[in-house]
Amino acid sequence: MSVAPEVELLQWRVMATVPDGSFHFVGRNAATYCGRVSSAIVEFDARTGQGRTLSGRLYRLVGDSGFAGVAEYVWSIYCARNDIEGFIDVTDLYQLEVRQ
Repeated sequence: MSVAPEVELLQWRVMATVPDGSFHFVGRNAATYCGRVSSAIVEFDARTGQGRTLSGRLYRLVGDSGFAGVAEYVWSIYCARNDIEGFIDVTDLYQLEVRQ
């Protein structure tokens, strides 16, 4: 299995876990259309729409934020497997700046 160093996300959102407060990209992988959840976000550039995660992977947010059922499903599995007590949708904090 190969590991992609960069991932483009469609229909993306950002979730903050409770109580630890880590932030995660949740969306649809543009290459496979499968749901995707990132490790914790460590940096984000709203001008370019790119963020790096704890794993070192670079995520590119493509287009507007949105809802993807398959991404929500993968997020629910991630939460169950990692004993996430709750989460907050913080997507509004990650909206992209207007690009010229």
